[in-house]
Order: sequence, then C-alpha cells, then structure tokens
Amino acid sequence: MFMISLNNYLRSGFSFQKNESELQFKYQFFNILLALNLFVVTTAATIRFFRDDHTQALIDIIYSFVGFAVILLVRKDKKYFDQLLYFVMFFSLLIVSFTYILHTNAYVGISWFFVQIIIVLFLSNRYFSYLMLFLSIIIILTTQYIKMSSEDFAQAVFGIFPLIVFTIFMSAYERRNRIQAELLREQHQLLQKYTFEIENFDLVTHLPNRVSFTKNLNRKVFSSLEDKFSIIKVDIDNFKNINESYGFNFADKITYELSERLKALFTEHDFLSKSGPDEFLILFNSDEIEELTKLSNELLKISKEVFTIDDQKIFITFSLGIARFPADATNSATLIKNVDTALHMAKESGKNCVRFYDPALTDTLNKKMQLLLELQYAAIENEFEVYFQPQVDAKSDSITGMEALVRWIHPKLGIISPDAFIPLAEENNLIKDIDFFVMKSAMHTFVKWKEAYPNIGRISINLSMKLLEDKEYIPYLQKTMNECNFQAKWLEVEITESQIMNNPLKSIEMLQSIKEMGINISIDDFGTGYSSLAYLQKLPVSKLKIDRSFVIDTPADKSSNTLVKLIINLAHSLNLNVIAEGIEEKEQKDFLLSAGCFYIQGYFYAKPLNAKNMLEFIKTH
Repeated sequence: MFMISLNNYLRSGFSFQKNESELQFKYQFFNILLALNLFVVTTAATIRFFRDDHTQALIDIIYSFVGFAVILLVRKDKKYFDQLLYFVMFFSLLIVSFTYILHTNAYVGISWFFVQIIIVLFLSNRYFSYLMLFLSIIIILTTQYIKMSSEDFAQAVFGIFPLIVFTIFMSAYERRNRIQAELLREQHQLLQKYTFEIENFDLVTHLPNRVSFTKNLNRKVFSSLEDKFSIIKVDIDNFKNINESYGFNFADKITYELSERLKALFTEHDFLSKSGPDEFLILFNSDEIEELTKLSNELLKISKEVFTIDDQKIFITFSLGIARFPADATNSATLIKNVDTALHMAKESGKNCVRFYDPALTDTLNKKMQLLLELQYAAIENEFEVYFQPQVDAKSDSITGMEALVRWIHPKLGIISPDAFIPLAEENNLIKDIDFFVMKSAMHTFVKWKEAYPNIGRISINLSMKLLEDKEYIPYLQKTMNECNFQAKWLEVEITESQIMNNPLKSIEMLQSIKEMGINISIDDFGTGYSSLAYLQKLPVSKLKIDRSFVIDTPADKSSNTLVKLIINLAHSLNLNVIAEGIEEKEQKDFLLSAGCFYIQGYFYAKPLNAKNMLEFIKTH
C-alpha cells in the first residue's frame, strides 16, 4: 500500500502516456525536491523553535505551509507545472534572502538553494535558472557589502567565483547539447527523407515504386468510382539473360533509359512507376480500347529502337498486359491480379506483344497454378516414374538402346505426359529435381538389365542447357554413375538442336566436358533448330536424331522424303550415326532403311514402357 501511495505522490496522481515520459520524470524529480525541502525546513523550524529563534522558525513554518499547498496544487492539472515550479523558486529565493539578511552565516540555506537551481536547470529552461542564480548572488553580495568589512566582502566574492565558473560550464554544456540536438534532428529528417525515398521510389530510375503505385491506385479507386482508367504492365523480355550476359549495372542503365523513353509517352494525368527489376506499372487515365491500342503500339515501337549503353548497341523487347477499371475489376487487388494475368498470357503468346485481360485468361491461369501446386507436391512425394522407349536396329529388329522418359503418375488423373508438365517445371525451377530423379532411377535400372542382357546398347537421357550450366550437374552425374556402378560408355545424353543454337560457342565448350567423361552426345529434334554446318562440325556429338515432324509425312510426301534424305546424307558425311524418331508405320520404316537410316524409335515397335514391360521387350528382342 505504501509503494502505491509513494508512486501516486511522485506522479502527482496523474497517468502518463509513452510520449510523456520526460514530463513524468520532471514530476517525479520535482516532487522529490519538494519532499526534501519540506523535511529539511520543517526539521529546522522545530529545532529553531526550541532554541527560541522564533522569527526564523516562523519563516520556516510559512515555507512549509506554502510547500504543502504546492503539493496539492500540482495535482490539479499538468498545465500548471511550469508556473508552480517558477513560484517555488521565487518563493524559495525570497525566504533564503530574508533568512540570509537576518543571519549572514546561514550558508546551509544558501547552499541548498543553489542545489535547487541546478535541479531546476534540468527541470525547466536555463534562462530561468540563470536568473535565479544572478538574483541570489546580487542578494548575497549586497548583504555582505552592507554587513561585512571589505576584506570579508572580497572573500565572499572569491567564494562565489566557482559558481560563476559553474555557470559558464553549464552554458557551454547546454550549447553543446543544443548543437547535438540540432544535428540529431537534421539526421532524423534526412533519415525520414531517405526512408521515404526507399519506401516509395525506385533507386535506379527515381520513379515511384510498386508501394507508391498501389497507394495511388487505392486512392483513385476509392475516390473516383465513376471514373474510368486502365493499368498497363510493361515487362522486359529475357531480362535475366541481359543481367547474366552484360552485368547488373548494364541492366540498370537499360531500365533507366527505358524509363526515360516511357516518360515521353505519358502526361501528368497518368502515373508511371517501376514496380520491379524489369517491369513498369502505368495508371493510364482512359479505358477506351482505341486509345489503349494506339498507346500499346507506341510502346511496342520502342522495342524497335536501338539502346546504346556504354558504347554497346542492344535491342530489347517487352510484353504488355492491360486491365481496365471498372470493366475488368472494381477493386485494386483484383485489378492488379488481372493485369498480371494479361501479361502472363502475352509472355505465353511469344512475348513482344500486348494482351488485354479476358476472364477466360483467369480460368486458364488458375488451372495452370493448380497444376503447378500439384507438381510441387509431386516432386516432394516422388510421384514420378521412369518409362523407357526402345531404340531398334530396323534391319534386324534387335534392340540397340533405349530412351529414358519421365511420366507423372498423378493420384487422380493417372499418367500425365511430359508435354503437360515439363515446360511448367522448367519455368518454376523444378526441372532439376525431376531430371536428377530420372538420371538416378534410369541408371540404377539399366545396370541390372545390362548385367543380364549385355547387348541392349546404351540408355539415353534428355539434357537441357540450363541444367548443364548448373554447377551441381556434372558432380552429381559422376557421383550417380559411381554409386550405380554405371559405365560412362553406356550413357548417351540428348540435347535439342534449338538449345545448342541459342549459344553455340558456349554449348561446344560445355558439351566437351561431357564428352571427356566418355559419355556419348546426341542432337535431339535435329532439323528444327537451323544449325550452322560450321558449328555442327565443331560440336562433340556422335549421333543426330531426326525430328518426328520430318518423318510423319514420309514416304507419301516428296518434300519430306527429300529433307530426310538430306539429313541422313549430312550425318553420314560427318561420320555421325543417325536415328529417326516418331516411326509409326511400316512404310516409314522401309523408307528410312532405303534412305540409309537403320536405327529407329517410335510406336511402330513400342510406345514408352514402364520398367516391367520394358524388361519383357528386352527379352523378346
């Protein structure tokens, strides 16, 4: 109970908010000062009364009475704090002065008053404290001059000298505090400004960022429900390749230059922002299809203009997605979601184009996202299974090898073809786990078959350049072969012609590292990637696989026949083996044999088989 009463006294009965911590401290200090004053003065009054010093005792009692009154008054309202503080000091000065005039040796009272001045210096402002100090010194010196000799007066002045030094020190201390406080305020203001810039603006282009765009969009949606406008999203195509090929600084300069060109197309009524490393969001003040189409064409024209960065000329393309308010959505979140959907469809359509939002797009994207979620789960739960398609010598109908293919065994949908999920896996960085699974499972199974049937040839696995560029690929390949006791000469990797031609020099270098391990390399889908003969000679490959699209119309179509024969003759002239895929009819097989292609793969012999059925095929061939 005592602690509660003491706390209540120190706070003067008030409750203080967090932002009033300094005022709370002042109240506590002031109340402690009052309590000490009353204790000292009341004790002194009692002693003096018994010593028959009735005049001074009366003065002390008056001071005590006033002190108790102040304790009550300070509890009335916080706004009276400063006035009561000034009153206590003036009244204390009056009492101390009167006492000192009566008793020039009353140094204890004077010293205590100086302590109060120091305390008040921190509770109030320094000017008031200096005034109190100045008045007290004048009173002391005047009294000493009247009552003392000149020698005693000089000693009194000398005794006051430390107070003057203290005052100068305190003034310097206060000045330093003011300078530090000013510096802190300036730093705080700069920090606030910097924080605001970071939170609301892009550091490269100095355009408003996504946060700022969203705030602006929300205001526009909520304040102008009757207005019509559109959101346009601009996304630079293949920006990751620019980063990897030229570096981040170069890429930043491209986005800055593009932002400057975009600014020229919009008015002050529109809102241009940079919402990501390679994308811009625009709030366009119209939803008219005609105006949006015209603007889109103007935007796409920029992709036909050369960008000169660090004396290098480069062309970029970008895709556009457009959603309109209120036609496509009546709230900010849905509007942004729909413009993302439109942009995604522009990317799916081949990039460097524009797509307006259509509700049908959302259904397509939702199905794709659902499939992605299930694919991620499938990677965790290992719902994949390796299938094998035989590669056959058409002259003897004997097996010469097989291709390992992945199938997704969906718990509800059953077997899902790679065409339905491999592109999605590549887009979302799931392909690595799937390819590693296929590699390990296929090698493990093939080693068992090879021990029982040594003449089954090689096993082929598909390889993407993206995976080959992964630093973990070759170490994992070597580790897997060691764990499975798999010989390098049993393996053939297939890489598509189009991937090789994206960067032929780099492909030659990276495929050479595979070749040096003793692994065979085959070009898959040959004829679709426009290979240069010069590069073809340098590639460390041992086989060409003719794409199904060339074989499907043989032998009925003369043009197809001619193209297939050209590929076969090209392979022979380069001392490369050649195999055709997609063979479904006997006439196709006979044509290929007559043209000099003896190895074939396709439904004519077998569709992709699970391990059990593949083993049965091996036994019969």
